[in-house]
Amino acid sequence: MDALEFNKIAAGVLGSFLAFMLFGWAGDIIYGTGEAGHKDHHEQAFVIELPDADTAVAEVAEEAPSIAEILLAANAADGETLWRQCAACHKLEDGANGVGPHLYDVIGRPKGAIEEYAYSDAMANFGGEWTPEAMYLFLENPKGYMPGTKMGYNGMRRSEDRGNMIAYLASVSGTDLAPYITEAVAEEAPQAASDAAAPVSDAPATAEEAVEAVEEEANAIVEEATTAVAEAAEAVTEEATEMADAATAAVESAAADVTAALTVVQEEATEQVASATEAAEEATAAATETAQDATAAATEAVAEATEAVALPAFMASADAAAGEQVYRQCRACHVADAPTNRVGPHLVDIVGREKASVDGFRYSDALTSLEGNWGYEELNGFLENPREYAPGTRMTYNGLRSEQDRANVIAYLESLSQ
Repeated sequence: MDALEFNKIAAGVLGSFLAFMLFGWAGDIIYGTGEAGHKDHHEQAFVIELPDADTAVAEVAEEAPSIAEILLAANAADGETLWRQCAACHKLEDGANGVGPHLYDVIGRPKGAIEEYAYSDAMANFGGEWTPEAMYLFLENPKGYMPGTKMGYNGMRRSEDRGNMIAYLASVSGTDLAPYITEAVAEEAPQAASDAAAPVSDAPATAEEAVEAVEEEANAIVEEATTAVAEAAEAVTEEATEMADAATAAVESAAADVTAALTVVQEEATEQVASATEAAEEATAAATETAQDATAAATEAVAEATEAVALPAFMASADAAAGEQVYRQCRACHVADAPTNRVGPHLVDIVGREKASVDGFRYSDALTSLEGNWGYEELNGFLENPREYAPGTRMTYNGLRSEQDRANVIAYLESLSQ
């Protein structure tokens, strides 16, 4: 190795070392957190602020809504619009399977429970029931919730859409979501306390306060719900007592009127008999014949009147109490005990009421074109198959197939107006 080559190597090593020192010095000046080696004070180039414990607690509150909140805010009418996405593969009639199984009474039904439908292995072996929470997660991402399912739908991304769909499915089969909401609130209260405490493990005092606040709120919700249920039960009991007293008074008044009328009739009949006795035999014979004709006519009139007011044969064994149970399928869209319209018109005094006559409700042309009143036979026909009775009606309910169920619900609606 000659001197020139050695000088080149030495110069390269020294140059690299000087460059390394230069870059380190420059980095300390730009990004250094303390003094740069010159005994002078230097300001930091930038500061990264970290959130304190109180900020972390505040951020805990900004979470997605719970399943209970989603169900409370759900709207079945909006869910009916979303149903169009599902109607190509599923049906809402009991037992009517399509590409997918029917969804009648699906809320609360065990997964993979329709015997005549061929489920995928993933669905058949998954287990559990279709609770609102399970349906909510499945609708969000079917393949993510249940890997291996043969359902090709990609899911609903908006939480409110999933809640509205669940409310609509429940309304079709008359499923009450209130027990599920109550259960969800009870389950979410301790979980909310745990979630509020977890992010602030370095600040135990703040976490304990957050847990206590959540527990107090949960206790307040439970207490409020208990009070509301008790008040509602008391109101129903008072109303039932008043209705019973009114019915008893009406029966007693009617009985008194009938007794008075019978007394008058008896007195008049006695006077007529006395007058007839005093008449001659010919007059007596003529009067007797006239009385017989009058009796026959009166009997015929009574028979006709009885036939006019008699119940149809299918209403003979109607049970209003059983009808109240059947009516649960209707109360998502109708109110029967107050003149309040919902998706459908109120049903106060529906028996005998003129068709399409509720003020403030916008009927379809199919209903406004109907004439007459809602008698027993008319209500029976409409409840059996609304779309067949009034083609073009906006009512989406598929009807009650059991004549006994129809008679029971008509009797229940009539009992509310008495």
